Amino acid sequence: MTVALVGGIALSTLAGARRTASTFGAYERNVRLSDLAVNTFEPDLKRVDAIARAPGVKTSATYVGLNAYPVIHGRVVRDFRYTGFFGSLDGRFFTQDRAVAVSGRLPGLSATDEIALTPDLGTRLGVSGGDEIDCRFADAHSRPLGDSRYRVVGIVRL
Repeated sequence: MTVALVGGIALSTLAGARRTASTFGAYERNVRLSDLAVNTFEPDLKRVDAIARAPGVKTSATYVGLNAYPVIHGRVVRDFRYTGFFGSLDGRFFTQDRAVAVSGRLPGLSATDEIALTPDLGTRLGVSGGDEIDCRFADAHSRPLGDSRYRVVGIVRL
């Protein structure tokens, strides 16, 4: 009886480990993880294009950091914990290094009025799927450029 119990536990453990290993492989293929990420600190699309054409680069996808601040209860929040807003220039987080929706969905690839948030940011801002959020955009000198409203369509993990 003891031998059967120990054998059953061992086989169950082995099966669980094998399933976990194959699951990660499938996840890795589906999100198209990058082997290398290059961040440039100058908003220079020529540089982005040069990196994409470098020898050995098979695919490239770009995101841009947006100088945007959430507007909560009519007040602009400039706390850095709330200001990590990014936009996909050509598929980053959609086709390469794909974000995974833990609730809801990813924004439409060409949508300009949809947004997805990480669980932490959604909690900090007090919003979830279906809610709307206003953002104030600013130039490099923090001068306001205007506000835009977005519908939260998903909570994602990057």
